[in-house]
Amino acid sequence: MLFRSLQVKLDEDDLKKKGTNVIFEINKMLDALELSRTRIPNAEQDYLVTFFEKYASGYNFLIKEEFTDRPFLSTAEIACAEFWNDPNYTTNNLHKIINKDDENDQDKYYSKIKEIFENRFHTYHKYFAIVHADGDNIGKFIEKISGDGLLLAKFSENLLNFSKDAVKKIKDFNAIPIYAGGDDLLFFAPVAHTKEKSNGDIIIEKTILDLIYEIDKLFDNYFTYYNKEGIDFEKNISEMDEPVSMSYGVSISYYKFPLSEALTESRDRLFKYAKNSPGKNAVAFRILKHRGQQFSAVFNKDENPYKTFYKLVKEHLDNENYIHSIAHKFKPQNSVLYSIGKEEDEELRNKMFDNFFRNNFDESVHKKSETELTDFLQNVKQLFKEIYSKNKLELSKEDKLFLEKKYFNETERNFESEEIIKEKHKNNIGKIYAALRFIDFIINREDRDE
Repeated sequence: MLFRSLQVKLDEDDLKKKGTNVIFEINKMLDALELSRTRIPNAEQDYLVTFFEKYASGYNFLIKEEFTDRPFLSTAEIACAEFWNDPNYTTNNLHKIINKDDENDQDKYYSKIKEIFENRFHTYHKYFAIVHADGDNIGKFIEKISGDGLLLAKFSENLLNFSKDAVKKIKDFNAIPIYAGGDDLLFFAPVAHTKEKSNGDIIIEKTILDLIYEIDKLFDNYFTYYNKEGIDFEKNISEMDEPVSMSYGVSISYYKFPLSEALTESRDRLFKYAKNSPGKNAVAFRILKHRGQQFSAVFNKDENPYKTFYKLVKEHLDNENYIHSIAHKFKPQNSVLYSIGKEEDEELRNKMFDNFFRNNFDESVHKKSETELTDFLQNVKQLFKEIYSKNKLELSKEDKLFLEKKYFNETERNFESEEIIKEKHKNNIGKIYAALRFIDFIINREDRDE
């Protein structure tokens, strides 16, 4: 499918007469055009289409050079990107196994990968990530500084430099940048990378969340905390009602999953979930297992639940069944957790979570001392406290207004109130399960049903 280029034309004099800022107006229009493309209405009359269709006659050397060979890595190769720099990868000609987008080639590729890197192979090596990233409230920031030519010029320069440095970080992760236009990024990436310690142990060294962290640090350096040579973005941003930040949509799929669907899913995760999360500045991820099971969550990166989740991902666990066994402890206790979550007094609620973990995780595998839980379980408990503190099991003002308008009968109103609170509990538990299953997915060496 081919697309025409989209243009924006404005009369600067006319805008000035109306008192409208030119940069401002263009920014609004470009934001709208970014989400739409116009298909060529009559392909037969378009010379570009004719040019591309000349491939069969041998006329189009561009297509021959770019598309008769395989210029882009397969999803299997991207998923296994951590092995690219290993000498065993090239000496065993792994980079030559996949010559066509042929399923048999990919099967041969994985067979060889497992044979050579047996001790490092994990479930995630058969999955790849697609990440859409976009700046939050950038248009509002441009609006704020639009009257200062020096600030605008520096903003443009920093935006370009951020994009270039972000691409470097993406490539350092052995990910593949597809598009980098200022604060708008799209890339394909491996899910994680392992590392072999001096004692021979294999640990997860970094994950896709670490790459997101690195890109965020760049963004902070160029915008959030930028204050150099008289250009003070930090002050301007601190004065905004909604500060600038980056949000991410992450779709993690099996290497055989249709690429177009994975791409759409990643974009949806960004614009339907992360961008619509309160405060934005979010990571919205979904992992779709090859048997159809899936789990997802949205975390605001500035809030405590995400920081604890990130800390849990970074912890090293030797036992691959550890998280699986922990998660299964919660399922039969759902009604107990619901009762704890409904406690309005935060201090008392947290003490109840302390008691819950003390009573349910009392085996030696759960403790680092006679009285203390392992660091991992301490952080899981902390995640419960933070999520139920952030999303309390109570009616908001909006909930109450909705119920008052919809129901005159008090019995019906009370029933619906309970249903709303139960749904909040379901969302909280779902978020905790998604966090644990994300970690379980990364550390496991064999794909399994839940």
